[in-house]
Amino acid sequence: MRNSDDISNKENRPIKRSYSSNRVIVKQEKIYNIYDKPISRGNDYEYDFDISYQDIDDMVSSHYQEEFIFNNIDLKIKPLSVKMKKMFSIVGVVICVIIVGIIFINFQVSPNSIGKKFIKAYGKNDYSTIYSCLYLSDSPFLTKHNFEKIYPNLNLKDINEISNIKVVKTEDKGTNNKFIYFRYDTTDDSANIIIQLKKTGKNKFIFFPEWKVYSKDIVAYDATITAPSNYQVSINDILLTDEMLSYQEESKTNVDKKTYKVDVFCGTNTVKASSEFMQDGVFEYEFYNGSNIFVDSLELSYVTKDTICNQFKNFSIDVYSEIVNKHDANNIKQYISNLNKDDVIDEYNSTLSDINSYSSYQITNVSLYNFYPEVYDYYIEDNKTYVKVQMDFEYKIDSNYKNYSGEIKPKSNSSNATICATYVFEDEEWKISNLDLKRLYL
Repeated sequence: MRNSDDISNKENRPIKRSYSSNRVIVKQEKIYNIYDKPISRGNDYEYDFDISYQDIDDMVSSHYQEEFIFNNIDLKIKPLSVKMKKMFSIVGVVICVIIVGIIFINFQVSPNSIGKKFIKAYGKNDYSTIYSCLYLSDSPFLTKHNFEKIYPNLNLKDINEISNIKVVKTEDKGTNNKFIYFRYDTTDDSANIIIQLKKTGKNKFIFFPEWKVYSKDIVAYDATITAPSNYQVSINDILLTDEMLSYQEESKTNVDKKTYKVDVFCGTNTVKASSEFMQDGVFEYEFYNGSNIFVDSLELSYVTKDTICNQFKNFSIDVYSEIVNKHDANNIKQYISNLNKDDVIDEYNSTLSDINSYSSYQITNVSLYNFYPEVYDYYIEDNKTYVKVQMDFEYKIDSNYKNYSGEIKPKSNSSNATICATYVFEDEEWKISNLDLKRLYL
């Protein structure tokens, strides 16, 4: 049994009570811990109730509180200040706004919303919105400017109005890839479309992952374009660089090639190619997802052809003059490349031997005229350009002929011949790397 003058609650906090008639005063005194130091340094509190001792016992045994609210207890609780009420109201409003904003933003950037936005823009040919929805790499060819140029070539159907867009089914292909099946109504019909969406690796509004439409009908992902290694190639006036190289090969056809890997917009793209000694080429190629484009061969420039042909003409005059005069090859070495110098000189000496075999003739003059030089082929090897040229010409040889009786008589012979050579650009000049001379018949 508890002493009527000493009642303790669950926390062993002493409660003293006194009474007069049915009126009870409950008094909370200062509370001390085990070190006899006051835990509460405030003033004592008194509560004046009309209450029985049994009610107090039940109340204290359940839980101790400084302030009680029961049906038969009327406590005076200090109300919240106006300032506190205002602060709690503002905090509540801010929390509500944040929650609503999060829900709204999440809805706006969700894959379903991006897909619907893309479908509406697609139906209206709204290229600006379409572009904003596309999954694009950092390829320099995927600019908005290029998209606007190519956009009319995409042949996007003008549906005019799309409504009632619904998500039929969603297939997750990993955490970064989704296929969403949409159904929508148009002014004339209804249709289904499957849209692939991918995460870009970026966030919208800091926290929300960014989803974009991965459309192989609009973007030619991982297309390749191959050209000779000495070509400079551009797509829509943007130069291809070595950073875009997929691989480089040494072809068995004597043409070293480079293959570039690019992301471009589907449709017709303008490709330009240029190279030293060549005419610039402008080509229109259709790109699509995974397409492999091979740049057409360029033609030799007119300047290059004229330079080589004129030099070959001068060489022909000089070389036959040297042969007819039975000179060695020293005087024609200026025309010969270091690459195959010995082979060219051997060809010269062989022709000289043929001329010397005419022991009965004394050549007095040789004339070459009516030259028809023509470049007929070229190739690239080890980053050098080789040009094949042939030349038709007519000639006349004057000589003194010694007959069987020992008489010396003048003789002239006219005919035509064709000679061939391969030129290479070396030391800032075109020089002969291969030569095929023809015998001049007396």
